[in-house]
Amino acid sequence: MKLTKEKINSVINNLMRNIVKTIRSNLPVLILLFLSLCGFLRAQQNPTDFPVLSGPCVGQKPPGYIPQVFMPGFVSSNRIPKHSALSFSPDGKEVYWSVANPFAIYFMKLENGNWTKPQVAPFTKGLECSSPAFSPDGKKLYFAS
Repeated sequence: MKLTKEKINSVINNLMRNIVKTIRSNLPVLILLFLSLCGFLRAQQNPTDFPVLSGPCVGQKPPGYIPQVFMPGFVSSNRIPKHSALSFSPDGKEVYWSVANPFAIYFMKLENGNWTKPQVAPFTKGLECSSPAFSPDGKKLYFAS
């Protein structure tokens, strides 16, 4: 069998068509694997990488007249593009917010003058929850589930 330039090009073209077809048919799975890997790698970061956040504005500059992204990389990020409004407790020592995909409620607490690392609210584990809001007296946290 003599290999001609046309046969080699034909084999390469067929191979490329099969690769593209395989990728297209498995694209959702590949995307999920990629996103899972990104989440896994982020979770593997050293907990000491979390910055020290202190003060009433969670380590942020107090708000002014020009809107700015709040806590970039933690509350507002490209990884979690959609989140609810923040709900601060009346005493200013807790903050809760929800994110989409998957719907979950996160929180941080002010302890010894510093804010804790954001984590999923334990009372919502296994549930799809959103829109946290404190009661005026701060004794209850309401949310949609």
